[in-house]
Formats: sequence, structure tokens, C-alpha cells
Amino acid sequence: MLVAAGLYYAPLRDFFAQQDRQQKEAATLAELKRQNKAMEGQIAAMKSEVWVIREARSQFQLVPKGMQAFVVDGLPSDEELPKPEVKAVAQSLSWGDRLHDLFDTLFR
Repeated sequence: MLVAAGLYYAPLRDFFAQQDRQQKEAATLAELKRQNKAMEGQIAAMKSEVWVIREARSQFQLVPKGMQAFVVDGLPSDEELPKPEVKAVAQSLSWGDRLHDLFDTLFR
């Protein structure tokens, strides 16, 4: 019985380690997909005329003919504003979930 248990220990340990890696990679993939979608939104916004006009005003102080520009001092810059941090967190599997996944994998 001990020999049989010893023979199953290493494959089960590797299976559970692979489950953990898969969960971490799935969480990373979900975060990267979210970032990719946000960047696609930024690219779409950059293609608009409104974005070009706003950037010309903010970076180069350019205004259309016939308009006058005003400067307001004392406002916080974009770098000074707090930005929320969102991180994908992989949840740890319980032993029951691990065993259920093992049996699904073996008998599917």
C-alpha cells in the first residue's frame, strides 16, 4: 500500500502544481486582455479630431484662429492625481476543488 501511495505522490504533486500555474496564467491572461482592450480604446480615441485638438491645446498651447487661450495655475497635473490599481488575483483552489478537477481530468 505504501509503495502504491509512493508511486502516485509525484504525479499528483505535479498535477496540483500545474493547476496552480494554470490559474496564475489564466489570471495574467485576463489582466492582459483587459489592458489590451483599454489600449484599443485609447487608439480609437487618438484617431478622433477631438483628441488631436485637445492634445494640441494641452501640449503645444495651440488654439484655433479667432480664439484666445487662458492659463489657470494651481491645478493638479495628471501625474499628481491618484490612480486606482487593479490587479488580477488568482484564487487558491481548495482540496475538494482539486480532487474534483483531478477526477474530471482522469475520467473525462
